[in-house]
Amino acid sequence: MRFINLGRRNGRTTILVYTAHITNTPIIVFSERMKQHVIDIANRLSCDNIDVYTIEEYRNYMTKEDN
Repeated sequence: MRFINLGRRNGRTTILVYTAHITNTPIIVFSERMKQHVIDIANRLSCDNIDVYTIEEYRNYMTKEDN
């Protein structure tokens, strides 16, 4: 896990999107609103191949994987 400790409006989400794009790892966010925000930024940066899940979606996904 990597922590991005920057102030407001300093590019945390952009760094996160680029990192997910390069490493092919999903992004997990708290809410559906934040999910849409991350997807919008990813689209602007042409990083369309990232997966973004809410906590609830990821929990349900992992539960299905276990069965």
